[in-house]
Amino acid sequence: MSDDYSFPWLADGDYAKALGQFRMQVAARLRVFDCYGLGVYISSVVEAIIELAEDFGMRVRGDDRPINSKHKPLDRPTN
Repeated sequence: MSDDYSFPWLADGDYAKALGQFRMQVAARLRVFDCYGLGVYISSVVEAIIELAEDFGMRVRGDDRPINSKHKPLDRPTN
């Protein structure tokens, strides 16, 4: 496989900043579910989405890893 589409790696500080911005943007989009009583799920779903996005980013950079989240949301809001 050709390396014609290689992406540069970010420095740790830049990566942390970009990941924090992504996390805040995902959380902001999910806040709509607060009004349906589903706010208790938002933080765990945000972390699952972050994990999936990181796996996807690694896959497109050539790391043959599964795109999978190990985060399990609560079964019900009262847990």
